[in-house]
Amino acid sequence: MNLKPAIQDNVTDILVKIIEFTRRRDEVLRHNVLAVNDESFEPRDLDVDGFADLMAFAMSEHVSNNRLVFSDNQTIRFCGGGRFETEAVVDRQAKKLFENDISKYLKQQMKKISENMLNRKVAEELLRHKEQRQATVKQL
Repeated sequence: MNLKPAIQDNVTDILVKIIEFTRRRDEVLRHNVLAVNDESFEPRDLDVDGFADLMAFAMSEHVSNNRLVFSDNQTIRFCGGGRFETEAVVDRQAKKLFENDISKYLKQQMKKISENMLNRKVAEELLRHKEQRQATVKQL
């Protein structure tokens, strides 16, 4: 699925951002699994709840005022051209698990990877459905 075409509407823009966020989070979570033998390793994660709040605010603004407003938080910043930046932060809960029970830590990370993948697949399917619907309308 090509995510680079010009954004046609607000809902598409939100879905594209969700897909990109889940891709970035996937990289962070996979690194958490692969780096367990690194002496200086600290598990990290992206601010999932913060991102969800920012998307909910943007969607609310879209519904109320038919405009898209993206606000920033401490670890997520929206830039021009539809871009945004994310900063991974130390995951304190995962760090504690990592230090006390590596098996439980790895299970937790795999669960997060699975949930993240499901979120991305849902957003991709919604975007695909939207694009197919738009193509059908154009043909009529």
